[in-house]
Amino acid sequence: PKCSLLATTFNIIYEAVWTRRNSTIESESGSESESSASYVLDKACVDNGGSYRKSQVEGVKLVIRLLPFVIALIPFWGIYSQMSTAFQNQGCQMNLSMGDATMPVSALNVFDSLPIVVLVPVFDRHLYPALKRNGYPASILQKIGAGFLFAMAAMCMAAWIEMFRLK
Repeated sequence: PKCSLLATTFNIIYEAVWTRRNSTIESESGSESESSASYVLDKACVDNGGSYRKSQVEGVKLVIRLLPFVIALIPFWGIYSQMSTAFQNQGCQMNLSMGDATMPVSALNVFDSLPIVVLVPVFDRHLYPALKRNGYPASILQKIGAGFLFAMAAMCMAAWIEMFRLK
C-alpha cells in the first residue's frame, strides 16, 4: 500500500458519512436499499460516486463487523493477565500442603493452563461434532462467545476466592 491502511479506513468512513451524496443507492437487486452501516459505506465506493474501490470499502465493512469482538478482547485480556497475579497473591495466603508435600505457589498457574490444554481437543473432537450431529452446529462466533462465558465464570470464581482471602 502507498498510504496508511488506518488513514484509508478513516477516510472511507469520513467520505461515506459526512460527504453529501444522493441518499438512495441502488442495491444489486435493483431496488433502493435502506439505511444501514453497509449502505452508508457504499457511498464511498467509486460505483456510487465515491473515491474508493469496492474492495477497499468491503474491507472496511468487514473490519467494522469485527469491532465488537475486538473491543471485547481488550478487557478480556486485561483481566485474564491479572489472574496470574491473583494466583500468586492468593497462593501466598493459602495452605498449599498436600500431605507431606507442599505445592509451590508458582505451580498454581498450572490450574489455569492445564484445563485449557485438555479441554480444547475434547471440545474440538467430541462436543462440537456431537452438537452438529444433533442439529445444533456452533458457529465460530458462538464458540468464541461460549469461551468468553467460561472465562467470565473463571474470573468471577477468582474474585470470589479473593474476597475470602481478604477476610
